[in-house]
Amino acid sequence: MSVFSDVGATFTRWRVWFLLGNQDISLRYRRSIIGPFWISLSLGAMVLGMGLLYSQIFTADIGTYLTWLGASFLVWILVSSMINEGCAVAMEAESQLRSVPLPLPVLAARMLHRNFVIFLHNTIVITVLMAMFGYRPGMELLYAPAGLAVLLMIGYFATLILAPLCLRFRDVPQIIGNMLQIVFFITPIIWMPSQGRVNPLIIQFNPFHHMLEIVRAPILGAPPTELNWIVTLSMLGGLMLISMVVLGLTRRRIFVWL
Repeated sequence: MSVFSDVGATFTRWRVWFLLGNQDISLRYRRSIIGPFWISLSLGAMVLGMGLLYSQIFTADIGTYLTWLGASFLVWILVSSMINEGCAVAMEAESQLRSVPLPLPVLAARMLHRNFVIFLHNTIVITVLMAMFGYRPGMELLYAPAGLAVLLMIGYFATLILAPLCLRFRDVPQIIGNMLQIVFFITPIIWMPSQGRVNPLIIQFNPFHHMLEIVRAPILGAPPTELNWIVTLSMLGGLMLISMVVLGLTRRRIFVWL
């Protein structure tokens, strides 16, 4: 019951993670005129540069390829940031945890909130960039909010697993970071599956591909496939069960590991 009360604190103490998340963004970009939009502008510049270059390398239409690249990076930045920052939510809140008893799920919601706000900023810049190259959204875009909600829940429950593990074993964040670099190159992000140069099994058995597709496909004008939903929802269910076990085993030891 203590585990469920900690998870319930995400809803009963929403003002805590909401204000802390806003404070994280404000402190990170204080005295900056455009604030977190610097991240979005940097992302837009990177997508534009890579789109102009790699469209020639892959002999692809610039408009089609840049739209693909923009949608891919938009979702990938969210997923990778949730995983990387999810590893550190307990470590970065050490001073607060030593003075105020904050449940780990509240800290996980804090991390999700700030990444969601940055995702919205990125969406504005990337959408404008894609529109400059002929992008026009279709009705399939209505699937994207549902996919985004699933990704946020995956990030939430993954954080409940990763945060205590990384707090106890400080080498784990480095391992996770290196693994994400490998995943980035084997997942269709800078290359398109339709180019036909990669074994389809590498794509179909890559869970990150399916995670990206439930948001990326609607942006690109196609509904996610049934396999995309099955794999992603199965991951969500597995993470929920594992996170409850991990939270129950570690909730009283977090303060010892700080």
